[in-house]
Amino acid sequence: MTTAVPAPQCPLDQVGLCARCQAKAHRYGHNGNPLCSPCLAAARAQQAKKGRRARVQ
Repeated sequence: MTTAVPAPQCPLDQVGLCARCQAKAHRYGHNGNPLCSPCLAAARAQQAKKGRRARVQ
């Protein structure tokens, strides 16, 4: 992915790499997610095109 990913706004011990693009993301703890925000938006858009609810939070 070539777009700049904003730095996660969480404690450093909750930061990990995005499962899709390997950018730093809020992976652990409350509201943690395996995807960074751009990848999460892309996954939700892809699921919406298929007419399904995205399973990622």
